[in-house]
Amino acid sequence: MNPNSEYSIDRDLEKWKAYAKEIHSRNIVKSGSDETFYTFAQSSAERGSHSWIANLPLNRDKVLEIGAGGGEHIEFEKGKMNLKNYTALDIDKNFLNIISQRYPDVDLVESKADKTPFEDSTFTTIIAHGVLEHISSLDSTLQEVSRILKDDGKFVVLVPANGNFTINLFKLLVTYPSLKIRGIKRPSYIWHFENANSLTRIQVYLEKNFLIEKTVSLPFKALPRFLSPLIGYVCSKK
Repeated sequence: MNPNSEYSIDRDLEKWKAYAKEIHSRNIVKSGSDETFYTFAQSSAERGSHSWIANLPLNRDKVLEIGAGGGEHIEFEKGKMNLKNYTALDIDKNFLNIISQRYPDVDLVESKADKTPFEDSTFTTIIAHGVLEHISSLDSTLQEVSRILKDDGKFVVLVPANGNFTINLFKLLVTYPSLKIRGIKRPSYIWHFENANSLTRIQVYLEKNFLIEKTVSLPFKALPRFLSPLIGYVCSKK
């Protein structure tokens, strides 16, 4: 067998990283005719969830977003608060560079979410939009969030309903074909590499570390949970 024809997860991951950077840049540079259906559909599904968080009656005196990506959520918060009080944390400096281009007032921190450089009880609100599903060190991350959250603060979480009917259908009809178009040979490998946690696992660990005050189906609150693509949580410290 020709060794060059053998599958390489590393090659697929490199192609995925380049694609992810494009996706997270979409709120700065419109991709026009090159925009894929995956990016369009993802943006449409997320818009309602960003608005839901931005419209919550939260104390925005000191806000941290973990796994901030390209700053998609910041666009929805900029009219609600002084962005000098907003901190964006991500492990990828490329994403932080994207944020700095459009939101120069935002404080940028390159760090893992399970071991941050912040003091105890620093933030009035902590946001995790579309990130907990990717974190393998979920329990230690949530313990760290609890440590740096003020006693009367809120932890707001938005996660895809990984494992339910709608997400599985979207994955098969949209995500996998879109990744194939990008030259990724085994989209299922990339999906499982990037998605460490199901919705159920995330909720178990949220309940372990926080009091869940509210659970919402998004972008349509009337959808039953098994059909909802996104689930939002508002949590407080125990």
